[in-house]
Amino acid sequence: MRVVLSGGGTGGHIYPAVAIARQCEAENPDSTFLYIGGTRGLESKLVPQENIPFKSIDITGFRRKLSIDNLKTVMRFIQGVRKSKKC
Repeated sequence: MRVVLSGGGTGGHIYPAVAIARQCEAENPDSTFLYIGGTRGLESKLVPQENIPFKSIDITGFRRKLSIDNLKTVMRFIQGVRKSKKC
């Protein structure tokens, strides 16, 4: 079974995903995993320590107010989608 995991930013998203991977692995030892997360989040450090293959996508969240940074976020999103389709 091939499984893609994703989530990040805080351990509150990362550790449950790792626990799911471990359970899948216990039930189906032939499982393979790929974790997709952000380049700046904790997942970029924690997931490789768990020996789970990791690919990063450069993405950020939207600002609450109108900002040029929101345009950059849209561009990062488009680039991230393109990159993830190549994986």
